[in-house]
Formats: sequence, C-alpha cells, structure tokens
Amino acid sequence: MPINMIVRPPMRDGPDHGVTVDGFKEWLLKKVDANHDGRISKHELREAFRRHGGGRLLATWRCGRAVHHADTNGNGFVDDAEIENLVAFARKELGLRISTHGR
Repeated sequence: MPINMIVRPPMRDGPDHGVTVDGFKEWLLKKVDANHDGRISKHELREAFRRHGGGRLLATWRCGRAVHHADTNGNGFVDDAEIENLVAFARKELGLRISTHGR
C-alpha cells in the first residue's frame, strides 16, 4: 500500500504534480548526499527521512530497505549507476509520483 510521501523532493508545479526522474536525482544529490561524494548512504537517506517527517524507527527501516533494493553491487551505497533502482523503489514502495519526462 503506497504511503503519503514522507521524503518530499521539491516539486516544480506543487506536490500534486509529482516530480521528474531528473528532478528526483537532482534532489537526491543536492539535498540527501550530505558529504557530496556522489553516493547515497543509508545514513544520509535516513537523515533526509527524519528531516521530512519520518520517525526514527520508520526512517531506519525504510532506508535500510531502499538501500538494500538499490545497491546492486553490495557496497552499502547507492551510486550514480544505481540511482534508477532507488527511483523504482520510491515509486513502488513509497508511492512517489516520479515521471520519466516533464509536462
């Protein structure tokens, strides 16, 4: 069951219109990637969830699942080649409306 969006990337046309894949990736790298190394760690994702209304336990659980799903090489990070996996997880498991193109 999709949940209301807890981590809300900035929406160009308001929250009811979703975000593009490029916008979501940009948000991840600018707002979630705290140390700007081009990779998203479970810790960075968890902190983003907490900042945007996720509780500690819920944020930890969801972020662990998200990184596990997206991290195909098993290094503990979501890097540029794996961000599409994180997008797919956000769409399916978090109910985020992420489109492949703008309006």
